[in-house]
Amino acid sequence: MPFDFSAARIKIKGARDHIEHFRKRTSPLDPLLYSIELVEKPSDPPRNPRLSYALTYRPKDQPIPETLANIIGDALGNLRSALDYVGSRIAPNDKKIFFPVAPRPDLPSHSSLPACEAALPGFKDLLLNKIRPENGPDEPLWDLVGKANNDNKHVDFIPTIAALEIRNINARFPRGYQKLLCGRQRS
Repeated sequence: MPFDFSAARIKIKGARDHIEHFRKRTSPLDPLLYSIELVEKPSDPPRNPRLSYALTYRPKDQPIPETLANIIGDALGNLRSALDYVGSRIAPNDKKIFFPVAPRPDLPSHSSLPACEAALPGFKDLLLNKIRPENGPDEPLWDLVGKANNDNKHVDFIPTIAALEIRNINARFPRGYQKLLCGRQRS
């Protein structure tokens, strides 16, 4: 009997779409998420009458890490759902089955593993030796998918965004051009 994995495929497509959305928002960082402003700063040393400016980064509507965490959480949630759909198709008569996702040391004793093995002989060997071998290179990704649930998928996976300030900018404006900088008129 062939397995119907159409629901899992839909979830995988959703995860891919979220990953692509994440890439588009981060490489380069989407300018809709932040602004870079020319800000007047006290001159160094303070006795110097010249104006000093700095380029300053500011998030626009909400903090960028939380915005990106939502995309990451949605991708992880879709991956986890796809795996659970696969588990439910392998053993369709067992309503409590989930795809065995656990820390690698706990995987051989996962509660869903016997039902999957009974419905699909060889599944346990495939999972433990081919899909998730001991110290496999994909183990960090499996750990993320295994930890993701509806309570934490948007808050536990928050990326770090670094910003810096560039000081003492030498800004020149075309002759006759009026520019309003930090409340001062400058020509």
